[in-house]
Amino acid sequence: MKRKAVVINRSLKPEELEQVLQLAKECPVFVLDSRLEFPFEVSEVELEAIRKKELNYGLLSRLLVLGDKKIKGKRVAGYFDFGSGNVWYYHKFRTYFYIRNLFYELEKLEKVRENFNQVLFYCDGRFRELSGAIPGIDFISAKTQSDPINFKVLFNYLLFFVFRSLKGFFHSGKGVEKILVEAEKRSPVLDLQSLKSTKGNYLSDYLLENSGEQIAVFSEIGVPKFRGSGRFPLYSSFFSGRRKRAPKFFIEHLLIRGLLSIEVLKKAKEKQKEIEESYNKLITHSDDLFEKLVFMHYKKLHAATCFFILKNLAFVQFFEKRKIKAVLASDENSPAIKSILDAARFCKVVTVGLQHGTMHDLHPAYLYTAEDKERKVMADFTLVWGDYWKNFLVQKGNFREESVKVVGQVRTDIIPRLKNGARYIEGVPSGQKIIVFASQPQRDPELRRRAAFDVFASVSALNNAFLVVKLHPNEFHDVDYYKKIAEEAECRNYLLDLSTDLYLLISQCSLLITCFSTVGTETVYFKKPLIILDHLAQDIQGYKKEGVAFQATSQQELKQTIEGILAGNLLIKEELQKRFIEKYAFQIDGKVSERILAFLDEIN
Repeated sequence: MKRKAVVINRSLKPEELEQVLQLAKECPVFVLDSRLEFPFEVSEVELEAIRKKELNYGLLSRLLVLGDKKIKGKRVAGYFDFGSGNVWYYHKFRTYFYIRNLFYELEKLEKVRENFNQVLFYCDGRFRELSGAIPGIDFISAKTQSDPINFKVLFNYLLFFVFRSLKGFFHSGKGVEKILVEAEKRSPVLDLQSLKSTKGNYLSDYLLENSGEQIAVFSEIGVPKFRGSGRFPLYSSFFSGRRKRAPKFFIEHLLIRGLLSIEVLKKAKEKQKEIEESYNKLITHSDDLFEKLVFMHYKKLHAATCFFILKNLAFVQFFEKRKIKAVLASDENSPAIKSILDAARFCKVVTVGLQHGTMHDLHPAYLYTAEDKERKVMADFTLVWGDYWKNFLVQKGNFREESVKVVGQVRTDIIPRLKNGARYIEGVPSGQKIIVFASQPQRDPELRRRAAFDVFASVSALNNAFLVVKLHPNEFHDVDYYKKIAEEAECRNYLLDLSTDLYLLISQCSLLITCFSTVGTETVYFKKPLIILDHLAQDIQGYKKEGVAFQATSQQELKQTIEGILAGNLLIKEELQKRFIEKYAFQIDGKVSERILAFLDEIN
C-alpha cells in the first residue's frame, strides 16, 4: 500500500481546504512555512542551517559558471548578448535569490518524499513548471491573484514622466563631459556645513557638494508597481534642475527620444525577439533541473528585459551624439544602471563604478568568472573604500587589478565634523542607552522574521535601554510587519525610525545590531560596539574574524551579549578597530570626494 503525505506552502482555497481535511484523516500533513495555520494537525518541515549554507554557496557557484557553459556550441551568456549589452548580467543577482529560495523549498520537499511513496504538494505559482518533473510528487499549484491596479500611483507616475520628459527638451545635456547616473533617493543625510538632517542621497551628496559644475547628474527614478497598495509621491526635488551644486538632467527625456526613433525601435524589437527565442532553445536543450529553472526565470523577466534593451539603445543614441568622457554610477551592476553603462562602454566612454555597499562571497553582483574578465563585462574602473575590497574584487570577483582604485568611502566625509557631543534623537526618552538595530529586507523570509523577533525579545526586558529599529529604505512600507513582531515579543521600549540620519544614530548609540549590512562596517568607523546576529554562523562580512564584532547565533546569545556590552564586561579592542578602518576604509579624513575628483581629472 502506498504511503501518502500532503505538503502545503500556501493558503488553500475553500474547496482545497475540504480536500485536505479529508486527507488529514488518513495521512500526515506538512507545511513549509511556519506562518501557515490550518484547522488540522500539521508538522513543519525545517531545513538545517548547515544545509542552507551549503545551498547558498553551491547554487551561486553553479549560476556563475553557467554563463560560461557551452550549449550547442555557444556559451550561455552569448545567447543573451544583444551587441551593446548583455541581459545575462542584468538579472544574475535577482535570479540567484529566486532560485536559492526555490531550492530551499525543494530541499524540504525532498525530505518528505524520502519517507513517502506519493506527495501531494499544494504549491504557489513558482512550481507550476515543475509538474511531472519530480517522480512521486503531484504539484497542485494555484494561480497567483493579481492585485488591483493602483490608479493613483499610475496617474502620479504618468504626470511625473510627462513633465520630466518635456522639461528635458530644454535641458538635453549639451556640453556635459562627465555624468553621474544615480537612482534619486530621498534618505536622511547630514549637511556638511550645518550638520542638520536633510533629504538627499548619502552615496553622492558630499561628492556633488565638492564637484561644482564638473559632474552633471542624470537622474534615474525607478518605475513603481502599478498594482497593490504602494505609493509614488511627487517630491519637488524630482523636478529640480540641480542636485547640490551640480546640473541635473532627466533620463525620461532620453527614453522618449528613443521611443520616437524608428531606428532605435526597430533594433530593439529585433534584439528582444532574439533574446526571447534564446530562452526556448536553452530550456529545450538542458536536462538539468537547476539550469531549466534559471532559464525559465529569465523568460519570466522578459518584459523587464525588453525595457532594459530599449533603454540601452536609447542611451547608445545619446552617447553617439555627445562627447562624454566618463560615466559614474553607484549600484553599477543593477540592470537599471548597467544598461546605461553598457551603452556608454559600447560608445567608447569610460565607465566608473562607485562602491555603494559591502561585498562578500555570496554577493552575485560583484562575482564574475575568468571568462567574464576577458570579455570585460565590468565597469572600466571601480572605486572602492579600502585595500580589502580591492583584493576581494581582484582575487574573488575576477576584476582586473589595474581597474580597481582605492579612494575611501564618500559618506565618511562627514565623520570628522560629527563630534561625539550628545545630540537629541527624536522619540528616544532621555537618559536611555540607545541600541540600534539596522534591519534588512532579507531574501530568506524565515531568517528575516527570526532576526527581528530575537532583537525585540532581547531588548524587551532591559530597563535602561531603548531600541531604535533603523528601517532599510526598501522597508519603509513594512512598519506594520515590525510592529506585529514587536507585539509578539512583548517589546514596548522601541521606535521604528524612518527619518533620522544613520550616521547621527550611530554616533549616539551604545551598540548596534545587524545581520550582514554595510552598517556594520560603518559602525566600526565610529568605534562603537557591534553585534552581528548570524543565525547560520556564516560571518559573511568577516566582522567576527576581524575581531571588531561580537557574533550571536541565537536569541539567548544575543541577549547575553547585549547585557555584557551595556554592563561594560564585553569590549572591542581599539587597535583592532583601527586596523579594520585602515583595511576597509583607507582613511576617515573627510577627503574622499577630493580623491575621486582628482581621479576623474586624469580621464581625458
